[in-house]
Amino acid sequence: MSGNETVIPISDLKSTGSISHLCHEQEGPILVTKNGTVDMVIVSPELWRHMEEAELERRLLAEVSVGERAVASGDVTGYQADTERLRAIYGL
Repeated sequence: MSGNETVIPISDLKSTGSISHLCHEQEGPILVTKNGTVDMVIVSPELWRHMEEAELERRLLAEVSVGERAVASGDVTGYQADTERLRAIYGL
C-alpha cells in the first residue's frame, strides 16, 4: 500500500454519498475491508486516469530500455540498410 489510502469496512458502503465525497476529496484509493481483509478498492475517475497513464509510461520506458540495450549491444540496423534489404527481397 502507498500510505495515502483510506481503509473502511464494507458496511460503510451503505453511505454512498459520503463515500463518493471521500473518493473525490482524497488523492489515494479507498480500501474496503471485509472480515479484516481488503476486499475491493474504490478510486476516483481522475485517480484511475492517472494510474492508467502511469502504467502506459511504465510500459513505454520498458520498451525504450529494450531498444537502448539493443543499440548498446550492436543488435540493430539502420534505416538505410533495412531499406536496401527490403528492396532486394521485393525487387524494388
